[in-house]
Amino acid sequence: MIKVLIYMFFGILLLSGCRGSVAPEELLAYSHLTGGFWQIWIADLDGKNPKPVTTSRFDKRHPIWLDAGKKIVYRSNNGELYTLDLESEKEERILEKFGQVTDPDWSAAVGLLAFTRFSPNLTDESEIWTIRLDGTRQRVMTTLPGMQYHPAFSPDGQKIAYVSGKGYGTHEIWIMDKDGQNQKRLTQNQGGYDILPRWSLDGERIAFASDKASNIDIWVMNADGTNKKKLTDYEGLDTQPVWSSDGKNILFVSNRSGELQIWMVDYITSQVHQITYGPDESNDPACVRLEPNE
Repeated sequence: MIKVLIYMFFGILLLSGCRGSVAPEELLAYSHLTGGFWQIWIADLDGKNPKPVTTSRFDKRHPIWLDAGKKIVYRSNNGELYTLDLESEKEERILEKFGQVTDPDWSAAVGLLAFTRFSPNLTDESEIWTIRLDGTRQRVMTTLPGMQYHPAFSPDGQKIAYVSGKGYGTHEIWIMDKDGQNQKRLTQNQGGYDILPRWSLDGERIAFASDKASNIDIWVMNADGTNKKKLTDYEGLDTQPVWSSDGKNILFVSNRSGELQIWMVDYITSQVHQITYGPDESNDPACVRLEPNE
């Protein structure tokens, strides 16, 4: 089935002559400004063979992958979550009863979706929840004043990294067990923001965006908060880090080219190169490694 799916969406390879009939091992999903609306696109990890997979006339942002590349979850700008089956092209709203939600992250290891739920009465109050896709086992992970958001499961599903903050300059990276226990702060950036944590596939490191060195850049630290390393250095915006499956690179969003596009930085050498190009902006990268054919 995976092979059939890949040929469906990348049959244009035969016409373009870019990569012959070789199916990619890893795919990139992202948001791309299309006809005045953010739509979900997919491409090879190097940005080749881009293709839109949504077309309806409202904004769709922050895709995440389900079922090893068969489905995508995304959010609308009014805080609604949808699933998209790439084979049938069926879109379905989920978690409707929770009101305004965002920041979805999926753990196949434990079969849970983490998300941020905003208070219906206060715009600066939110908590981290987890739930099964069928709506069972819903659980609020945090019950703190202020905002808890940007949840990210560890690869084994046993930990969740997230952001917690109340007021300007207090937003830091925290970590907790999958049941909400043992909450621990990993960063301390007084007067700034440490946000958008994302785990490496081996679970040993966490990438995040931080303005601790004035500009917002990509940083990496060990999963226990030690050995913080500044990976990019640009006077503009570098944000939204996502690890490649081999752990060698981090995709991120930057305005280095004059507009928001997706870039890649080598974790060892810090060399940077561009992945997506205009004329319109791209945002919200998400990677998936495809299961090998049996």
